[in-house]
Amino acid sequence: MRSKNALIIFLVSVLCFSLSLNLSAQQGRGKGRLRGQVQDEVGNPIEGAKIVAQHLRYKTTFTSESDKKGNWAVAGLGTGHFRVTASKEGYGAVYHEMSVSQFSKKNPPLSFT
Repeated sequence: MRSKNALIIFLVSVLCFSLSLNLSAQQGRGKGRLRGQVQDEVGNPIEGAKIVAQHLRYKTTFTSESDKKGNWAVAGLGTGHFRVTASKEGYGAVYHEMSVSQFSKKNPPLSFT
């Protein structure tokens, strides 16, 4: 009986440890979405700008790229504070820090110049 209880405790411990590893891999992820536009100082869209959204607490990163109209979107973000950076060779990198909510219908769009 004693070894049976020890086995049950061991199996429950392994299960809890496995679940905690899975949950830590999901930190910073969720159903939130950001979108925006990248343009130069004259207002022309910039195609191919790399967009990186990084959760400031968990350091989880999400990437995207602007299309020919300069539009971009990033999905799968969790609730929290993010640094969103736009960069492209030949241009200076710019960033915004903002709060994102995965429960909000719309997070405000971000425009990079």
